[in-house]
Amino acid sequence: MKKEAHTASESSHGPGSMVHGLRSMVSSSAGFTLVEAVIAVAIMSICAFALMAAASKCLALALASRNLHTAATVIDQGELDYPMLPTNEVSDNVVEPVTYGNNFTFTRTVEPLGEEKDMFVVATTVSWSMKGKQASASVQTLLYSTNHL
Repeated sequence: MKKEAHTASESSHGPGSMVHGLRSMVSSSAGFTLVEAVIAVAIMSICAFALMAAASKCLALALASRNLHTAATVIDQGELDYPMLPTNEVSDNVVEPVTYGNNFTFTRTVEPLGEEKDMFVVATTVSWSMKGKQASASVQTLLYSTNHL
């Protein structure tokens, strides 16, 4: 039997091959690649934009809800300040525009209902400006009155 001698550098388990193996392990598992980082940033950006859009919609709905609540309060206050009494003449129930806090305007109109002699449509309206656009809420009721001209 013949034994062959191998030097450390020639051995498959020698120190030279160990360094090469460590280098390949370190370079393949150390952190993210640039492509992975770019993809992660893109996904996070999409999620952030979606959250901002949802928050913006939520704020717009909250503002619209607040304005409608204020309009209902102004209608209630206007009805208290300018009540429709059965003893009033129909024309006495008309209310010219009255401004309440935050530029909410209360008005009431009374119009005859078609050919009906003693029936009237009463429209109570609150209007306001929202983001440069005019908005309003209105309540219509019927009035039967024989007190008219």
